[in-house]
Amino acid sequence: MYCPATSAAVAAFQATRGLRSDGVCDEHTWTALVEASWKLGDRSLYLTAPNLRGDDVAELQDRLARLGFDCGRVDGILGPRTARALEDFQSNCGLFADAVCGHDTVRALVRVGSQ
Repeated sequence: MYCPATSAAVAAFQATRGLRSDGVCDEHTWTALVEASWKLGDRSLYLTAPNLRGDDVAELQDRLARLGFDCGRVDGILGPRTARALEDFQSNCGLFADAVCGHDTVRALVRVGSQ
């Protein structure tokens, strides 16, 4: 068990993620914590099996969608539709279109998104 402050923090996190808010760090909560730890640019993002998941993927999807590239629903899961949108973005920006979101692609997303 944790101290009351930690239990309250875990319960608050669970509530923000739509999980059962009981203050206990079960498998679902742990997975959500790991996914929440990623920020865009922390790691390369690409299509894998199982699909990469995380807040960094959601941010990528959000940025692509705001720029008009159809990646489907912003759900934090890098599936085939997100990979196609990423590849389209790279191609349109003159980047090597490999559907891998690395540092060059993140810089381009930030640059184009701020214009």
